[in-house]
Amino acid sequence: MLKAIHLCAGYGNLSILKGLSFHVAQGEVVTLIGGNGAGKSTVLKAIAGQIPVSDGKIFFKGRRIDGLPPEKLVRLGLSLVPEDRGLFWGMTVEENLMLGAFRLRLGSKKLKETMEDVWEIFPALKGRKNQEARTMSGGEQQMLAIAKGLMSDPMIMLMDEPSVGLAPILVQEIFSRIDILRKRGVTILLVEQNVHHALDCSDRGYVLERGRIVLEGPSDQLKANDMIKKLYLGVQD
Repeated sequence: MLKAIHLCAGYGNLSILKGLSFHVAQGEVVTLIGGNGAGKSTVLKAIAGQIPVSDGKIFFKGRRIDGLPPEKLVRLGLSLVPEDRGLFWGMTVEENLMLGAFRLRLGSKKLKETMEDVWEIFPALKGRKNQEARTMSGGEQQMLAIAKGLMSDPMIMLMDEPSVGLAPILVQEIFSRIDILRKRGVTILLVEQNVHHALDCSDRGYVLERGRIVLEGPSDQLKANDMIKKLYLGVQD
């Protein structure tokens, strides 16, 4: 569904991504892991059209998309859940969700079905649909951010650090919802520093260091890898 070939990108004259090639098949959850500054979030921003691609190509469902503006990419079926959550803080839960659904026609049957799906996956949000986003807890805001991303009925979701800044019990709650999405067949490219949870809820993973892929494979194999256990899972010899 999504494929990058020799992807290079960065910020101004600063090169961050140095020739990454990877793919995400339909229905897969694929995670990008690595330390701070490895380039994980830059990958999502390049795919989502937020920063320019200096070299390489990105394909989505067989169509080349690098260079397209973010709003066009959303209409094609890509949804980014950014690290800062991308919420409209002075608006209610329901208003945020409706803004996330701009790809769908207001009043359409699909919009109503999508809203009901979101309420089913995030039942706590339904009881708070008239609450302003800024008054919610961090965990509730993150659930709303993911729910808002779902409202565009995306073909693939790009999630950037969904557990950042959350207490452990809330991290568990967020990843339980991601696991529900996985079981529903939602395609996800996940950037996450919590390697244990990221590998538990994904099918495959890529390990990034300094803008390059240094390791890849099925999540179970990565969890068993000595380098991963030592550097990211805290397992000592």
